Amino acid sequence: MSKSWKLLLSGVWFACTSMAAPATEQTVTLSPDVAGLVAPVLSAAAAVAAREDTKTDAALDEQLSKVLNAQTATTTEALAVLLGFYVGEASAEDISCELVARGKAALPLLRRYADAVVVVPGVDMSRTWRITTEYEFVVARINSGERCVREN
Repeated sequence: MSKSWKLLLSGVWFACTSMAAPATEQTVTLSPDVAGLVAPVLSAAAAVAAREDTKTDAALDEQLSKVLNAQTATTTEALAVLLGFYVGEASAEDISCELVARGKAALPLLRRYADAVVVVPGVDMSRTWRITTEYEFVVARINSGERCVREN
């Protein structure tokens, strides 16, 4: 086999093996400010999952309302993080709608957390349920120019 064929084959081999390599997940440890908003919501959601009643439901609603109702960069980031965790059906709808309402400013955050391993200081992560399927839908809704208004 000629030298040029060997080089070509080794180049093809490298290209194929490089494409087949799995993407590495980035681990993101939340800042104290964002964790301070996310941790109480995740803890309240875990309490609802353990024993749903009016008290645990009210606690989840209260903690989530603090994030949903404040229009800051920190709360937008907290919502982007929370989108990737199961916090209940109605809560997930509120989070999605609020992120759509916040628009294109949320896109970099949604991309950052979509495939990341998220660490929330102060939260037992084994009590959380990570679900990242909503990220692409919310990004598509924002990119399409959709508007969303949450029901209060």
